[in-house]
Amino acid sequence: MLTPLKRLAQVAAESFVATQAEHEAVLLKHKLRRDAMEKCARQKLAKDPTANISKELLLPPPEPLHLKRYISSDSSVEALGELLRQNPDGLLVHRDEIMLMRQAAERPFGRVVGRCRKCHNKRNG
Repeated sequence: MLTPLKRLAQVAAESFVATQAEHEAVLLKHKLRRDAMEKCARQKLAKDPTANISKELLLPPPEPLHLKRYISSDSSVEALGELLRQNPDGLLVHRDEIMLMRQAAERPFGRVVGRCRKCHNKRNG
């Protein structure tokens, strides 16, 4: 049932890996340009302390590289919000109820009962 989405996720992951090296080169170019512009701005300020250097300081950073996601499983609300910001077309949140039931079964019983006693005492108290 999830096979087509898993295949899309695999293709997206392969594409992400392929573009990472190119993105690293873009980041390096940006750093070198920023350093050169900063050096130029320092030279202008050394000659004239009132020089306008705003042009040298306005270099927008490159867009960050994000992995296109199709499926998310067991994400916190905060992590899911970040994934949705990076993937505005949406994604499938897949939660495995069997895993949740197993986690609930592994929880110490006394701790749950203790919480219930505290709630009961507060209400009737």
